[in-house]
Amino acid sequence: MVDHKEKFFEDWQEAKNHFTEFPHNWIFRGQGNINWRLETSLERAAFQGWDNKREKGFIEEFKRGAQNYLNPQDIPQTLAEWLSLMQHHGAPTRFLDFTLSPYIASYFAFEEDISSESVIWAINANYFRKESSKLFFEHFPEKKENGRIKLEDIVPNLIDRNNLTCAFPLEPTRQNRRYLIQQSVFMCLGSTIDTFEESLDSFEKASNNVEKIVLKNDLRGKALYDLDQMNISRESLFLNLEGFAQSLTTYFDTLFSYMIPFDRMRNFKRD
Repeated sequence: MVDHKEKFFEDWQEAKNHFTEFPHNWIFRGQGNINWRLETSLERAAFQGWDNKREKGFIEEFKRGAQNYLNPQDIPQTLAEWLSLMQHHGAPTRFLDFTLSPYIASYFAFEEDISSESVIWAINANYFRKESSKLFFEHFPEKKENGRIKLEDIVPNLIDRNNLTCAFPLEPTRQNRRYLIQQSVFMCLGSTIDTFEESLDSFEKASNNVEKIVLKNDLRGKALYDLDQMNISRESLFLNLEGFAQSLTTYFDTLFSYMIPFDRMRNFKRD
């Protein structure tokens, strides 16, 4: 388990007040079960081995096949963009989804009623960016330009070598509309030999830059109703009919569990 600070909230307003205390450089991930680890989809993939050959083969097969379904202007230009596209469509990658918004993270934490406690992980993106960049300066000096390394350009090198234990925030130059709406940021692993949590823990001051916010599931109805008033729902975050249907189901479930008066329902306000 990654070393971290921990905050526990039984009141939704107190949790929201805590969100305002984070500087702008922190990113967030909501998870519906307190027992779930922080791990990438590649860590959970059955085919993943301790080397990167299977990952590289999977990426190449995805790139070869995906072009049959993409318009020419939508074909990714960098490996980081390819991984972003893979992540979007549910293919296993070394990316882990985060968001700039603690409120969007809260929605994903509470969306499914599956645990007595939900969790929002908060990570100081600036700290992990700086610490990972130190490794990149040392191992890829040829990539340095004007004293900096563009993180998107380093991804092919990391996958080729697969031996740098680190995790860093990454925003590919081009992202799809859904990720833009969700204010998405990826955390990318430098090595798939290490787990995501091991990668975070490899940095000396990780415990001061990772926080686990635990929310009692009793807050679910009130929180989801409040988030819906902020226009944060599966409908607004996914912008498709499936998202609307799921959003409406969640809304009705939480509406009646929280006992919101029927005449305050959002679909009535739309008339």
